[in-house]
Amino acid sequence: MKQNKSDTWLLATTWTRSNHVLIRCIAGPYIRHMPCDAEDLTCEALLVAYQTIMSLQENSGDLELMSRYFQVRFKTHCIKMAAGVPTVTLSDIATIPLLIEPEHLDQNHQKFPLEKINNLTKRQREISLWILSQDIPVNTKKIGAHFGVSARAIRLIINNAVVRLNGNSGIRKDIPVAA
Repeated sequence: MKQNKSDTWLLATTWTRSNHVLIRCIAGPYIRHMPCDAEDLTCEALLVAYQTIMSLQENSGDLELMSRYFQVRFKTHCIKMAAGVPTVTLSDIATIPLLIEPEHLDQNHQKFPLEKINNLTKRQREISLWILSQDIPVNTKKIGAHFGVSARAIRLIINNAVVRLNGNSGIRKDIPVAA
């Protein structure tokens, strides 16, 4: 049974929501080494679920094997993330259907308030301003190459900067982050 990509995406979303305990169990041994939070983990699981459904539809068409194949793929995905290996390629992202039309994205886009940058550490501010000054989107590998650090370190710096920008009260702003 071949489905279109938007139906496959909805199936993957539903499957991921229904199997959140399985996802946490698979990622459990690796989660403290992975530079992500619970929401990122859910998104990574969604991508793996989508890829698994697509490959099952192309090969056997038997979606009853979804759980078995997902477990193997997601465990491999978690191990790669814990080791800092890139797990999603641009070609994988290009196959995922966009649920929001591009014209709606431009209407809802808000300017980033630059006064919030003052809440960041010096290193976070330096990296954030460089990212915002780029004409085209840059990935963590390019940012890391520009600043002479690994992509994983950049992901951690950006993650901590986002937490500070969101005003998480659990972070003390007077303590500098070593980066």
